Amino acid sequence: MNAAQQPTYVDLPSRSAIAATHRLPPSDAAAAEPLVHPRRSTHKKFSTVAVRQSAVLESSVKLTVNLLLAVVAGTTLAKLLPYYQTQRSELQSLQEAVQTAEHSRVSLWDEFSRNFDPQQAPSVMQEHSGKSLATRRAVVLVDPLQD
Repeated sequence: MNAAQQPTYVDLPSRSAIAATHRLPPSDAAAAEPLVHPRRSTHKKFSTVAVRQSAVLESSVKLTVNLLLAVVAGTTLAKLLPYYQTQRSELQSLQEAVQTAEHSRVSLWDEFSRNFDPQQAPSVMQEHSGKSLATRRAVVLVDPLQD
């Protein structure tokens, strides 16, 4: 930049200097001493207020969304709780039925293995027919004093 293109800076007169040249009353001149650019001061206030408002708005939106999610989760759990309880009771009744069937299976398997065991065939035949073996004799005890 050459000397012709360089910007020149001018000091603005203070309010008291303006009051002296324009003959403002001294009370007005003293009250309005600092000369502040109006755009800068309002812009600074506006940006601070805008930042605070946007932060409040953002927090409000986050809180609203989280509350909405909490309500949805709560209602979903409330709806699922009865279903869970019915499923739990059905599972318990099925487990009891399985235990009963297991006991029945064990007793039937024991009976099956006993019926088809060759060593126990005579005792099984005797149980089913009610007859005793031919080699066995019935013993009857008689009390001689009872006669």
